[in-house]
Amino acid sequence: MFNHLSAISESISALGWIAVTPAPGPFVKEMADAAAFYTNRVLKDYKNSDVRHVDWVKSYLNIWSDLQAYIKEYHTTGTTWNSILTKEEPQQTGTTSGQSHPPPPPPPPGPPPSCDIFNSKPKDDISQDRSALFDQLNQGEEITKGLKHVSDDQKTHKNPKLRGQTAPVRSPTKSHGSSSSKSTPKQSYPPLLELEGKKWRVEYHEKVNNLVISETELKQVAYIFKCKNTTLQIKGKINSIIIGKRKLLKNC
Repeated sequence: MFNHLSAISESISALGWIAVTPAPGPFVKEMADAAAFYTNRVLKDYKNSDVRHVDWVKSYLNIWSDLQAYIKEYHTTGTTWNSILTKEEPQQTGTTSGQSHPPPPPPPPGPPPSCDIFNSKPKDDISQDRSALFDQLNQGEEITKGLKHVSDDQKTHKNPKLRGQTAPVRSPTKSHGSSSSKSTPKQSYPPLLELEGKKWRVEYHEKVNNLVISETELKQVAYIFKCKNTTLQIKGKINSIIIGKRKLLKNC
């Protein structure tokens, strides 16, 4: 059942749609598309031998299509809450006891802030970053001239001693300046190139042109996050490449 379980593993994160804004519907579809690589394998293996597996694929994919329909009808731009709770009831006066009803409780908090990294930067900066990325990609074969091979002793998944040096820092650097300072120090994270399970994590690289992932498998995924003016070469085939939260390439 490897392909069955892999299909579930690739798409189960769609259940986190409740924390996605402003478009949770497309996020669910994206996760369902990620499962298609393995569900197609199930259909290929059992199409002419066991119809139960074909029915399972249809039923499983229907979960996500039904969820998309539900989100489109009730939560198109993010989770909405019962509007009745936000309406104030008019106070009743002149009762026999001379007392008025207390005001209704405050409305519940709104949805959590967006996790989309593209919303954290001005549109002009985003356009410049994307333009620089595509300019490098359009170089064709010329882009690989500046790459160099990463030896085994430089790979964190083969050299445990390097893991402590490249572990990402999740807490921002604290500033010990005076409380009257108007500027906040910029968060700093160390660069990371690491295989975590079947996911290659490439994070926080800037102006690096020699990143290479050479040991690949078809079930692996590459997640590229917060890399600026950086070139990454992936040798062999992997399932998909994701930049930030948006999947750009699949079955490459």
